[in-house]
Amino acid sequence: MDLSFNYDLDLFKNLGLTLKVDVDYHSNNENHFSIALFNNLLENGIKNFSIVPTANKYDNTDFIITNTLTNAKMHIELKCRDIRYENYESYFVNANKIKAIEQKNLVPCILVWCFGYKIYYIIYDDDFKIKYKTNSVWTITGNANANVMNVLKKDMTTGFDNLTNRIVSILNLT
Repeated sequence: MDLSFNYDLDLFKNLGLTLKVDVDYHSNNENHFSIALFNNLLENGIKNFSIVPTANKYDNTDFIITNTLTNAKMHIELKCRDIRYENYESYFVNANKIKAIEQKNLVPCILVWCFGYKIYYIIYDDDFKIKYKTNSVWTITGNANANVMNVLKKDMTTGFDNLTNRIVSILNLT
């Protein structure tokens, strides 16, 4: 996943990729991720798709990927983290975010953790709901109190190519 290049917003939009324009640290990482995903799909001969960021930074997911032939949609929630946290056995996701994904029916949805060039992901589906419904929700206190779910790394799939292939499979992209 090559993230070291400049990009032309209008060129990408004409090709089916919309980037975030109100860019801060997190949305810049999200733009780099969406460009890498977009390029990987194109390099694998996939056409007829679009990647669009959700409407605002407080939405429950970060991207919507659409099969432009069938209008099938899926959501991506991206968590970009410092590489030093990659070796942990589990990763956190805000429990309220998971609850909102369920309540708003933002499915299919893939939860993605990005540690530099290392990608881990898990599909939010019935298996996820069964496995993690009894998972304890913790409260982390500090500057921002948060209820979080602890998602086990051993339950995740790794690799950017695997993620791309899974997206292709879910959306039946060609």
